[in-house]
Amino acid sequence: MYGSDTDDEEMYQSESPAPQYTPREADLESLRPVATEPPLPPVEKRDRYGFKKQTQYITLAEYEEWEGRYNGDLDRRRKKWEQLLRESGLAPGEGGPVRFPPKSNKIKRYVRKGIPPEWRGAAWFWYAGGQKFLTKYQGKYEELVNSPTLPSDSELIERDLHRTFPDNIKFKPDPPPGVTRMSKLQEKQFETPMLQSLRRVLLAFALYVPKIGYCQSLNFLAGLLLLFMEEEKAFWMLYILTQTHLPGTHELNLEGSSVDQWVLMSSVRDSLPHIWQKIGGGLDGSEVDMSSTKLPPVTLCTSSWFMSGFIGSLPIETTLPTVLKLYLESL
Repeated sequence: MYGSDTDDEEMYQSESPAPQYTPREADLESLRPVATEPPLPPVEKRDRYGFKKQTQYITLAEYEEWEGRYNGDLDRRRKKWEQLLRESGLAPGEGGPVRFPPKSNKIKRYVRKGIPPEWRGAAWFWYAGGQKFLTKYQGKYEELVNSPTLPSDSELIERDLHRTFPDNIKFKPDPPPGVTRMSKLQEKQFETPMLQSLRRVLLAFALYVPKIGYCQSLNFLAGLLLLFMEEEKAFWMLYILTQTHLPGTHELNLEGSSVDQWVLMSSVRDSLPHIWQKIGGGLDGSEVDMSSTKLPPVTLCTSSWFMSGFIGSLPIETTLPTVLKLYLESL
């Protein structure tokens, strides 16, 4: 009723195990995992200081190519500096050196060729004589930080504060998810510790040096120092820089800045006459008489070079040795 014996036999045969199949070597080869190269590490989009690598002048790929060569140079320079320190009895500890050999032609040559990035702050502070101020005026910075500030200085500082290194994540963090541009209220809300340190340094400086108070470009000078040293050290370095190495440059009448520009323009006129022909004239095309106090209009641009120590005018890796040379060679 439910099927014949023949049907049962066919069913039994269909449930029998399939014949064994021995794969060929070629088949096995296709099943073996293919060896692949390990994934490349993600490309860092910021440099060791927190600045964006890619700018309007250089692509990320170009920066990476340059950085590979530059890191090799840094390794070689670090070994030479380590040898120099050992010869001077100043072998660096785990945290790097805190003392350096006395100024000499050899030291100047080493500085010009470059110093390890992680040692820069200590080298600046040492060659500027910062420890002397830190010891002599112990507690002064804290006293200034806790003192009332002048509203006029505070207003100027707040105006420039968030304009300081806007492409550096230590001063301006990336906006929150879903936000393309932060408002002033959000900037205040998401202030970084570095930016708060910068505010304190500038306010303390304005109190301590009233003949300067606050002047544009001081935010960049102090900000750069804060990338390499503690807050109090950055304050004294800013004081030394403005009083010893760039005297009068940031005062209200900008007399020091005018002198710097006169020297620069005179040097260009005497040494680069073909350049002077292009930049030495007035807006009306007439030649500027350098014997008078009148300066060419181009100095409206070049004055910022001196006031900011070339920060923002040169690539950061070019600016940093320039700052150390200023501390080392101007005395």
